[in-house]
Amino acid sequence: MVHTVLGDGQFASLQNSLTHVGVVLNMSSRDKHVPVVERHIRKIKEGTRATYAKLPFKALPQCVIIKMVYPSIF
Repeated sequence: MVHTVLGDGQFASLQNSLTHVGVVLNMSSRDKHVPVVERHIRKIKEGTRATYAKLPFKALPQCVIIKMVYPSIF
């Protein structure tokens, strides 16, 4: 269950709809990054790159690349 959404000014339009369902929107300013979100993105990229480096292929179909991202997310 989602309790808090971290984001920047792009999510401002969602604030009213999120408060109706009991979710808190924690926004940062326009030029600032959300460190928690940045860390999660970096972790997903590193996990996907590590999986790709283990494979003996030079190129992969897009559907295979998408399937490589799933274990990094979950």
